[in-house]
Amino acid sequence: MQDPSLVWTTDLIFARAAGEVTREAGFWCIRTPSNPTYWWGNFLLFDAAPGPADPTHWEALFVQHIAGRQPPSKHRAFGWLGAEPGDVSGFLERGYVLGRCVALSAEALEPRPAPAGVTVRPLRDDEWAAALEVELTDRDPQHSEADYRSYLEAKFANYRRLRDAGRGDWHGAFDAERRLIACCGLFHDGTGLGRYQSVVTRPEWRRRGVASALVSQAGARALAGTVKQLVIVAEEEGPARLYGQLGFTPVDTPAWSLERPGQPAPACPLLPELPLQAGPVRLRPLRRSDLEPFQAYRGDPEVARYQGWARMSPVQAAAFLEEMEALAQRSVRSPWPEGTWVQIGIARAKDDRLVGDIGLLHEAPGQVQLGFTLAREAQGRGWAKAALQPLCDRLLGQPGCQGLRAMSDSRNAASLRLLARLGFAEVARAEVVFAGEACTDVTLVRT
Repeated sequence: MQDPSLVWTTDLIFARAAGEVTREAGFWCIRTPSNPTYWWGNFLLFDAAPGPADPTHWEALFVQHIAGRQPPSKHRAFGWLGAEPGDVSGFLERGYVLGRCVALSAEALEPRPAPAGVTVRPLRDDEWAAALEVELTDRDPQHSEADYRSYLEAKFANYRRLRDAGRGDWHGAFDAERRLIACCGLFHDGTGLGRYQSVVTRPEWRRRGVASALVSQAGARALAGTVKQLVIVAEEEGPARLYGQLGFTPVDTPAWSLERPGQPAPACPLLPELPLQAGPVRLRPLRRSDLEPFQAYRGDPEVARYQGWARMSPVQAAAFLEEMEALAQRSVRSPWPEGTWVQIGIARAKDDRLVGDIGLLHEAPGQVQLGFTLAREAQGRGWAKAALQPLCDRLLGQPGCQGLRAMSDSRNAASLRLLARLGFAEVARAEVVFAGEACTDVTLVRT
């Protein structure tokens, strides 16, 4: 990946050293298991700017690839390639903050002497703890000191590993009494590209030329070695002007991001009161007496063709029906556990015979994924729409429910038409192998 702004390209120097960078369909997943509360060590980087339907989709992907694997990652953080901000209104409504920064680059720097009595040099091993204390002076109040200290300890451990591997150093400015008053990191990717990290000065030493001397002298040391191009990232105002005076010039393309701290889980999803009458059908809990029709339609190869579930034995199916009956009854009163599916039945209104079922996955706070199965003799009669329309409307009518998500094989044209009539919009496609066949997985959302 090469982003014109160099922001994300150089960010991955640290992500690859500390954690995992994996390519997924339409995005990169950056995950740092050793520091799960580091927002920009645990984020998704998309190929394109967000659209109106993406808040639900992107949040579901974050849970799937990051938060679901490491629960302490309660934040949400997204970036994307390119210069356009896209449509972020849905994210802003959910409490996200839109960020815009620019990468500045230099191949030579203006020399800046340190103020009288101040010395700039790389840190010794016994000085890293002092550097962490300097970093704490730049803590955002939204983070507690204890949480921020824990985050910094993990982050500095990675910086020291990079230093020990010969990939850069942490530099400090010391006053006449040898107290650390400012520091920054400068590390490289092994190909000549170097990136600054965390230029922080103690409050009482700011606006006295310390930061300029620190950046200039640290950069001069790097350029005297293997680094050919220096990169520093900043907001376009303020620090960017300071760096421009040292010889840095901005890259034309800005980098956009969205971030949000962890939030309390909404009091949802709740199932509507069951049974729910829906024209020719009714929604109701599954029960053990549904075993015969349940096994009949789930054993039909034509019905099962595009489904992700596997056929059960009679004993397994009976236990499953009993479990789902109890879970559905509880889920009317309180949200069912995150990461859990609840299955409810679609029955004919005239005789209550089971003709299908709907699966609902509580995949993230305020997010529900749905899937549905209908017996062959019940298809093509409008019964699936009759069942799903009121269920979707009531789920989304809850104050904390932010979106519904569905996935379908692209060959399942009937399912895609139904989801479109229900108000779902396509947001992504991915080439996958399902049941030994290459196919395209379509993701749709409704908010």
